[in-house]
Amino acid sequence: MIRVGELAPVVLAVSDEDEVAAGIVRRQADEVIAFAGAALRRLELTGRGADPDVVLGGSVLRAVSPAVVEAIARGIGQVAPDARVVVAPSEPIVGAALLGLDAIGADPTAKARARAELDATVAELSTAVVERLR
Repeated sequence: MIRVGELAPVVLAVSDEDEVAAGIVRRQADEVIAFAGAALRRLELTGRGADPDVVLGGSVLRAVSPAVVEAIARGIGQVAPDARVVVAPSEPIVGAALLGLDAIGADPTAKARARAELDATVAELSTAVVERLR
């Protein structure tokens, strides 16, 4: 069984005191900046007055330290000065479900319930995975 997915939490946990782990996290931040910068340029959202949101999502980007988020924001700010970098409050699956609910015209109560239940389920699953790995 390939267990590469187990490395990310370990790397993030030790990146403050381990130079190799810190280098991996810096490289990830540089890649995010490059990807977001390319997308912003392609979408012509780099000029003054364009105020795009750059949303960091997924379990790894949601787990990086505030210092890494700030570094990403600084890098993106060099490409798009008015861009806002935000960390998604939920896993991408929650956003996908909310988009589906939007498509069928669900009311805000249904969306709030779906977000709460999916967030709780994802947290539960994450805890179970961590326990299993111990």
